[in-house]
Amino acid sequence: AEIYNSREWHELRARKLAANPLCEICQEEGRKRGIKYGYVRNATLVHHIHPIEESSSMEEMRHWAFMWSNLQSLCRECHARIHNQKGYHKKENVKARKDQAFERWKQRQTKRINND
Repeated sequence: AEIYNSREWHELRARKLAANPLCEICQEEGRKRGIKYGYVRNATLVHHIHPIEESSSMEEMRHWAFMWSNLQSLCRECHARIHNQKGYHKKENVKARKDQAFERWKQRQTKRINND
């Protein structure tokens, strides 16, 4: 949440969508705008190719979050398909990410206490 609510992320996201306004997966799949069986959709989301949630520290998470080459402009359909294929929304994966987030929070608190 800290990253996604930051001004830095909002600015980077806007730059990425301006640079790549069409869904990169739709383009990779060879869809052409206006063709009967498919078309390139407008990108509305910026996806992290390497999931930042898999990072073991805030520093590593920030590294992956703001790395231009780790970003992909996607339409909602392609973004949902990626997340479903990789199982991001399975109960055990959601719990694991929450546990990791809690561990990162504890590390930040410990660091903050040690610096005071």
